[in-house]
Amino acid sequence: MLLTASNTLSKQLIHRTSPYFRIFQAAQVKLCDPGFLSKDIKVTDLILNRCDVHHLFPKEYLKEAKIPRGRYNQIANFALAQTEINIAIGARAPSDYMKAVFAQCGNGKKKYGGITDLEQLRENLRVHCIPEGIENMQIEDYDGFLSARRQLMAQRIKEYVSML
Repeated sequence: MLLTASNTLSKQLIHRTSPYFRIFQAAQVKLCDPGFLSKDIKVTDLILNRCDVHHLFPKEYLKEAKIPRGRYNQIANFALAQTEINIAIGARAPSDYMKAVFAQCGNGKKKYGGITDLEQLRENLRVHCIPEGIENMQIEDYDGFLSARRQLMAQRIKEYVSML
């Protein structure tokens, strides 16, 4: 029982202890990136205050598809987000919530975050290393998404390291 509790706790803390995710966060802090889908709040603010580690392919969405914990708790599936954004997204597929984010850039009605400008949204996705086409992604795209995002994250970290 103690071993099970320990394994559960360690899996829940992977985003807090992973050196890979930490170096990505350091890059985002140094490069003054905004939080995921945030207009004004920076990653620095999210780290210093209470924030959520959002699963870009939401955990419950992946669980419903019988994806095991080790696969949904991938560093490439994490982004720092304001709690209210994370809660609003819930267990929706990226194709569902991201289409709504793109739509709010057309009609100005905010549903997920404060971004209502298409160029600002594209920049937010770029700095968060979100592969193009996420607004169309569903469960069958998950592995390709992880692979593409890992490459983008590595490029972002390389940009950061070159500044040191």
